[in-house]
Amino acid sequence: MKVKVRIREGKKGKSHLSLDKYWGSVNGKSQRKTESLKLWIYTKPQTPEQRTHNREQKLLAEKIATKLQNEHNHNKHGFVNDDKLNGNFIEFFYLLADEKKNENNEGNWKSAYKHLVKYAGDKVTFRELSVEFVEGFKNYLQQEAIKKTDEKLSVNTQVSYFRKLKAAFKQGVKRGYLTVNYSSQVEGIKEEETYREYLTKEEFEKLANTPLKPDILRRAFIFSCLTGIRFGDVKKLTWEDIEEYKEGKFRVKFRQSKTKGLQYLILHPQAVQQIGEKKQLSDKVFYGLKYDNERIKTWAAKAGIEKNLSYHVSRHTAATLLMTYGVDLYIIKEILGHKHIHTTEIYTKIVDERKEGAIDKLPTFDI
Repeated sequence: MKVKVRIREGKKGKSHLSLDKYWGSVNGKSQRKTESLKLWIYTKPQTPEQRTHNREQKLLAEKIATKLQNEHNHNKHGFVNDDKLNGNFIEFFYLLADEKKNENNEGNWKSAYKHLVKYAGDKVTFRELSVEFVEGFKNYLQQEAIKKTDEKLSVNTQVSYFRKLKAAFKQGVKRGYLTVNYSSQVEGIKEEETYREYLTKEEFEKLANTPLKPDILRRAFIFSCLTGIRFGDVKKLTWEDIEEYKEGKFRVKFRQSKTKGLQYLILHPQAVQQIGEKKQLSDKVFYGLKYDNERIKTWAAKAGIEKNLSYHVSRHTAATLLMTYGVDLYIIKEILGHKHIHTTEIYTKIVDERKEGAIDKLPTFDI
């Protein structure tokens, strides 16, 4: 970018000063922006006072242009201005957590923030950040951090909190507070494979046929079991997101709150039954839906299901049902909106029906 002072002649013998910012030409079109400085000079000065006024105003305009040009050059060549370097990274992290209010992981960010404060205090400038700072937080999570129950953090909780720090560093670079992403130089914490609770076909049917009040919670849970859509995304669905793409066939389009990926999902006929009659396009499909794990657990017990049920189990149920009935792994990846196939592959280890089917295909050997 090049910055120059522009003088534009105005009315009543006055000319106005502005900054002309020029970024070059794209596809033959000049990329230019003019910004008013709210400074003016006499178009045709007549007295020494007027000439002095013009000289001072032009000098001030040139100083502003030079400062802006220098700031741009610093950023372009890997420098960050002092105001940003002296900013508080801990406060920056908290503001990032606050930005997650409309997503499902705000609580996780806030928990990570509390541990970051325990590790580093409530003020660390961007200037003070380093690879050692990142390694220190990683070590703190693995060796010192504890929950309210005085137990150590689980490995996957450590993974989650450390990923939040890495995301904050990435945003620091993106927003011009850092020129180096120190966190990229530190290896992440290895995720621990965990058991994923899910419902079998028989359990799903028993649960779906067991009444629950409010019924909207039951319908939303069934809808998630048949689609794999997360609770937060189910809650946000509006009638505008539901479309009839063929006669009698519906699909849902939405942007995943976790991955930001745009999803188009064909709806199972029984998933359509759970959404009821169409209302105004801006209305929520599951209006009034609230997260209530205790009611989910009570509902499971009433249905005779001895599993630690939570709303997230519905997503795992969708994955395992699809896999049980032979849906291709890559199709399941797309349905669930996974970024990486290895995330989907976890479900291959918990579907016994497919393992049994594979063994049943073997012949009787003459041995």
